[in-house]
Amino acid sequence: MRTPEKDQALKISDVTFSNIHGTGSGDHAIVLDCAKIGCDNITLQDIKITSVDPKKPSSAICNNVKGKSNNVSPALPCLH
Repeated sequence: MRTPEKDQALKISDVTFSNIHGTGSGDHAIVLDCAKIGCDNITLQDIKITSVDPKKPSSAICNNVKGKSNNVSPALPCLH
């Protein structure tokens, strides 16, 4: 029996990802997917992930995330 999301959610805050460089083969190079209660104060800095397929640009997605980014590629629409 599956428990509803609200019973499984964990609020994440004050996390920094930095100095990450590499290649990705999936649909998205960066995925930040937080529960509806959200993630706060998430920082990404000096990150560059490219696609292994030069014809396909890297992309990123994020849901329910607040924070900031600096020198990150691909850019995340939820972080400024």
